[in-house]
Parts: sequence; C-alpha cells; structure tokens
Amino acid sequence: MKDFKPVFIIGTGRCGSQLFYRMIAHHRSFRWYTRMENVYPDSKLVKSISTILSKPSFYKVLDPRVQPAEPYPHFKKADPGFVNPCRSLRAEDLTSKKRKKLRKLVKEKAGKKRFLTKITGWSMIQYLDNAFPKSKFIHILRDGRAVANSLMHVDFWEGWEGIHNWRWGYKDEYTEEIEKYDNSFAAVAALQWKLITKEINRSKEKISPDRFLEVKYEDLVKNPVGVVKESVEFTDETWSKSMDKIVGSYRTKNMNFKWKKNLSSKDKEILQDSLKETLIEYGYEI
Repeated sequence: MKDFKPVFIIGTGRCGSQLFYRMIAHHRSFRWYTRMENVYPDSKLVKSISTILSKPSFYKVLDPRVQPAEPYPHFKKADPGFVNPCRSLRAEDLTSKKRKKLRKLVKEKAGKKRFLTKITGWSMIQYLDNAFPKSKFIHILRDGRAVANSLMHVDFWEGWEGIHNWRWGYKDEYTEEIEKYDNSFAAVAALQWKLITKEINRSKEKISPDRFLEVKYEDLVKNPVGVVKESVEFTDETWSKSMDKIVGSYRTKNMNFKWKKNLSSKDKEILQDSLKETLIEYGYEI
C-alpha cells in the first residue's frame, strides 16, 4: 500500500529542506500535514479542510496555512519522545505499541495517496525504517558554513544556551572543541552541523542504497526542476509536465554567500578551521 511507503525528507535544519519540501509536495501522489493542522492537530474539521486545500489545484497558490509542515504535533501522539530526543531514535526505541500508532497515523493522513513529510535534526532513519521498511529518505545537504550562519541568526537556536543545555548530546571532546575557539557561537553552530550530518550518514548505512538519496541545496537552487524530478523518480513516482511548470515557477537563489557577508572575520576563520575536514569530505570547497 502506498501509505506504508512514505517519503521522509531529512537534514540538519536551516539546510533548504523546507524549500525542497514545498516543491516536491506539489506532486499529486503525495499527501502531507499542513501548518494549519499543526496548530489544530486534533481538529477533524481542520483535517478535512487541509485535505481539500492541499490538493495541487489549491496548494499551487502557496497559501501559508496549507503549506507542508513537519509532523511533530501528530507523531508525538504515537511517541512523546519523538519531538525533542537527546539522541537519534533507534530501531529498538520503537515499541510494538508505538509502531502500531505511528502506522495508523500515517495511513489515516495519506488515505489513498503517498505520505510525505520533513523531519530535521537527529537522524530518525533507523527508527522510521523499523516502522516503515519500504520508506524512502531524501537528505538535503547544505554547506555547513551556511547552516551555521543561519543558526546564528534565529532566536530559537538552542546553541545560545551552550552545549550543556542543548539536545545534541554531550561528550568531553565537544567541550574541548568549543573551548579551543574560546566558546565561540560559530564553533557551537559548526559542531551541531557536523554531529547531525555525520549521524545521518552513519544511519543510512543501515538501509539499502536504493532507499536513500542525497540532494545538495546548492544543486537544488541552481536546477530546481532537474533535482526535484530526480527526487520524484527516486520515490518511484512519475514526473509530469505540470510539475515542470510548477517547480519551474519558483525563483531560487543560492543564499550561501550570507555567511561571508554577515559574520565577523573571527567567526569566519573559526568556521573554516573547524569544518575544514568535514566540508572536504562532502565535496565542498574551502
């Protein structure tokens, strides 16, 4: 059944995943939670309205209320720990009871369509693979310097409180790295990107290669139609001329330049130094 072959968009957050989510959500085969449903997760009326307004003919107007949203208010009904875990959730964290509830939620939301959602932060690949063995994962990867800069310009970033108060785990080596850079927030943001990105890449080794696709933000903004088409075909769905037109209507621009423009010379040097090896590993120029 299509509802048990969901597609999960994953990434570090601040990586361009929402842009990608909005684009691919136009495909007629997918069904997803809307922002309106996240505000009223228990409302049957809102659910019905969202089902109607999220159809391509309505959603193409990009009404903010029906734009695709992450599933946290809904998934926490199946597992309260899904929202803010202190580590990646593992296969063994999914009990049979939680699995049953999670599958029911996805089935009810998808109906006769294919469930699509975005989950950023810790890798949930092993956990979700346990719930949906035929699911597919699309990882949105972005230059860590750009992600770090973006994190440092939002007020909800947990890094402002330091690594002892965030949910990305703690090891003595983390403290050593941050202290090396005089407790710089740039170093904290860089560490967060490295931790999550490496965890996602470790987790993908647990599933077959044909179920994991990595998409670079830089490629997405340069060629949105080509990248989204590749992604749709990766999910085993069919591309259409209408998707060419809709995705092609997005005006995209690579915003990675902002880290060079917005950060101090010292912070830029810290990002370059702390992320050098990892950036090279993922094909980014220093």
